[in-house]
Amino acid sequence: SIYDLVAGDYTLVIDGVSDTVGSYTYQLIDLGSAAAISAGTAVSGTLNPANSTLVYKFDATAGERYFFDRTTNPGGDTYWRLLDPFGRTVWGPSGLGSDVDVRTLETSGTYTLLVEGRYYVGGTASFGFNLQRVADDTAAIALDTLVTGDIAHAGQRDFHTFSLGETKRIVVDSQTNDGSFRWA
Repeated sequence: SIYDLVAGDYTLVIDGVSDTVGSYTYQLIDLGSAAAISAGTAVSGTLNPANSTLVYKFDATAGERYFFDRTTNPGGDTYWRLLDPFGRTVWGPSGLGSDVDVRTLETSGTYTLLVEGRYYVGGTASFGFNLQRVADDTAAIALDTLVTGDIAHAGQRDFHTFSLGETKRIVVDSQTNDGSFRWA
């Protein structure tokens, strides 16, 4: 759970459910002390123990788009989630075994990314990811002209614009032998 606490004294009570007895382990994490990361820079780490949490932060401007690229599959049961500058969940927790597709961030400020192990997992869990800022390209094209381009990074879109002086029927003649591209 995430709490916004004002200055003051607090007491955290741990109580066994019903007749539960035994030892426990936890830590209070100051999200303000998260490790700073930058878009385009690979991040790798290890949850040690695998049921712990590591915290990262980055600054973003409202309207920016990001792709969350998992580069190393941690195995086990590791999750990640993104919090906005107000501590609200943007996405997750999602399994760190998969990328998180492009998200448009709605608020300017510092975002917090948590990499979290599950309480029942033992050992260690190594992971890797890359926060990618997505920049789309726009170019004007003409009918009956071959167009070449590339998607330079995950999540990018290329917008090709054209104008018609009169009503026409056209066809998109895809000459790309790759079913991983969508034409809209």
